[in-house]
Amino acid sequence: MISKLLNSFDLTIIDERNGLFDKGVFVMSDRRINIFYLFSLICTIALIAYIGLVFLPKMLTYVGQPEVEPVITVTSVIIALLIVAACLQFFLLVKSPKE
Repeated sequence: MISKLLNSFDLTIIDERNGLFDKGVFVMSDRRINIFYLFSLICTIALIAYIGLVFLPKMLTYVGQPEVEPVITVTSVIIALLIVAACLQFFLLVKSPKE
């Protein structure tokens, strides 16, 4: 079942028979995809979505209170840093194959 899914996306796993074994890496035409960076990117995007869509709107309901203002500021900074981290993870995710 998994092999059918991988074949439908035109991904092939580098295997030991070809002498090119590289654990956790898929090859697409001219790019290599590291699945560990992929999982990390998915988790980072999920965290950004949770903070931005669930946590921050709940905090915005208490805008008038002085204790909430620093929390909203720190949350906004954390979201910005997570977006930068997601961009870096995306660029690390897709690499050109080593010659």
